[in-house]
Amino acid sequence: MKKEFYKLSLVFIMIIFSFSLAFFLGREVTLFGQKQEKEAPSVQQVEQLNNESIDVKPSSKEVETQNEKINEHEQSLLRTKMKEDTKNEKKIDKIKEDIKSEEEKKATKEEVKPSNILYGLLINSYNEKELATEKAAQLKLRFPKWKFFFKKSKNLYKVYIGPFTQKEAAENFLKEIKNKPDFSSVKVEQI
Repeated sequence: MKKEFYKLSLVFIMIIFSFSLAFFLGREVTLFGQKQEKEAPSVQQVEQLNNESIDVKPSSKEVETQNEKINEHEQSLLRTKMKEDTKNEKKIDKIKEDIKSEEEKKATKEEVKPSNILYGLLINSYNEKELATEKAAQLKLRFPKWKFFFKKSKNLYKVYIGPFTQKEAAENFLKEIKNKPDFSSVKVEQI
């Protein structure tokens, strides 16, 4: 992209330089290099035109100035991208911390009584806790109004949306999100 921009800049500068030179020399120039005159040029005029050479190369100072502008623009784009990346990383870290603190709070509370049955929408299962936490954080970033959590079941960490107190409520929510590509394989499970 940098080379293409440089080439296009040089072509643009050459065209402008050619037109301005032709203007100051009092000649007509078109984009196709054709000279439009009502009368045909004389032999002497043709020979004179053939002997003249026009150098349309930009000066090294102009090229250097263009290169400096290009570098400044690339650096500003890079700084902007780095700022956005750090903001997103901070958001993901904050969500991970929130999820971990919620899990710790749940762990300190008493076990849910068997009469209080809860349901969740199973998104995916992971072997590692970090992967489950990261997936829940990414989904929380994309869908901030939904509640995501993960639960350890045997050797797997399952990522859920919920919890729902009634199975019907979980199924209704599943119908709403089933058409989204990330949630096409989601199913209702008792937690």
